[in-house]
Amino acid sequence: MQSATDLLAGNLPAEPNSFIGRERDLADLAKLLGEVRVLTLSGPGGIGKTRLAVRLARNVISGSASPAGEAGPADSSGAAAGHGVGAGIGLGLDLDEAWLVDLADGHGRTANRVAATIGVREEPGVPLAQTLAEALRSRHMLLVLDTCEHQVNDCATLVQLLLARCPWLRIIATSREPLRVRGETIWRVQPLDLPPDDAVGDELAGHEAIRLFAARATGARPGFTLTRENTPSVARLCRTLDGIPLGIELSAARVRALSVEQIADRLRDRFQLLDSGDRTAPPRQQTLRATVDWSYELLDEAEQMLLRRLAVFSGWNLDMAEQVCSDDAIPADAVLDLLISLIDKSLVVLDGEAAGDARYRLLDTIREYALERLVAAGEEARLFLRQRDCILALVEETARAMFRRGDPPWPVRLAIFRRGIAEYGNFRIALATSLSHGHTDQGLRLCTGLLNMWVPHGDQREAATWFDRFLVAEGGEVTPRVRGRALAGRANIAFDLQDYDVLLRTAQQSL
Repeated sequence: MQSATDLLAGNLPAEPNSFIGRERDLADLAKLLGEVRVLTLSGPGGIGKTRLAVRLARNVISGSASPAGEAGPADSSGAAAGHGVGAGIGLGLDLDEAWLVDLADGHGRTANRVAATIGVREEPGVPLAQTLAEALRSRHMLLVLDTCEHQVNDCATLVQLLLARCPWLRIIATSREPLRVRGETIWRVQPLDLPPDDAVGDELAGHEAIRLFAARATGARPGFTLTRENTPSVARLCRTLDGIPLGIELSAARVRALSVEQIADRLRDRFQLLDSGDRTAPPRQQTLRATVDWSYELLDEAEQMLLRRLAVFSGWNLDMAEQVCSDDAIPADAVLDLLISLIDKSLVVLDGEAAGDARYRLLDTIREYALERLVAAGEEARLFLRQRDCILALVEETARAMFRRGDPPWPVRLAIFRRGIAEYGNFRIALATSLSHGHTDQGLRLCTGLLNMWVPHGDQREAATWFDRFLVAEGGEVTPRVRGRALAGRANIAFDLQDYDVLLRTAQQSL
């Protein structure tokens, strides 16, 4: 039998594992969302903003959909979703859809990303933000804008417009800094609850940080349990990490190879080595960096090399990792085992499937750290160019396969299109790499190959921007065939946008 939440529209992801702690925060946030229209969850990287936002959205939307007093579906911890935390019910919320918009890669304007996620198409001669506001005017929607700090000003501008035009809209934003818009309520996400220094015995086990470590350690090493002997070391470890969820999860993964006492001892030593770091950085930011630094140093040389090389992707499958990251130092047939090892150590996330292939990604904080390591190793330019070549081959192969008359059949075309959607972040990285290296020929080939992905996805404006950047770029030799096809593609985009001056000029240049 279908539940009320099954009928709700949106794209909230399923939770990959049990949600631990923050019960009081969720109850307070649900009530707060009944009173305010934009709620920003703010805090440093690794504090758990995204996970909290998604759980809050799920609780609120399921609470809005269930009749008062009816029990919601149970989550993995046994609590009724949307009810055990006081969500939705009786709070005046009437929401029937929830959408998560990921802004982590920092590419493209916020309005474009929101419109593409929700499925709103640009109208000729009308700013997309205005079209988006009109489309959402009568919808009872919860919009989650995730990782806004990359383009905080643009996010703020769009949020202000939507608040003014869409009376039934609620917004949850996650950002390392507030949006600073009128009507915004800022919730500083705190570390998980820690036991006091003088707590002993059973007093330790009920605290959020301890519970999180125990749950993740059990996942890493089935059979792991908290005991009277190891719980004090778990508490010491969690205090050293200041209750930062990412740090706790990384350390819990190490129980596959170390005792809790060894993990706590090594973590304390590693932090002492970083006491003389950047004095101006926020203390919790230093702690998080120390956590990731420590985890990286525990990897063997091949694992470290693969981790930093994976930073050139926004997400990837196994074939992509083997093509881009392998060489004499890491043979292609060793990539899978190394990848599994990095997943086990909570440094790589298994991120669903696309076109039948498992997808992987790095958490944003881990990717930033790995990029720094890639630069320090002197591999940045070579690996980003290899990523670009991989994506260019994928784009051109897809264009050839997708648009033969009568072949492939529609289900295959749909699977290929969905794979393309999964690679959007990689498309932007490859385009930016071509532009920064002055590789105009490859950039125009990417644009031409992506044309039939951009158009049905409603990204004509983004397509026009990339075409124009490469068509005026200087550097690199471009064959007449490549430039002519690119100009024809730009003319097609101009036709869709009803920009007839550009259409006429580029079509003539193409001929």
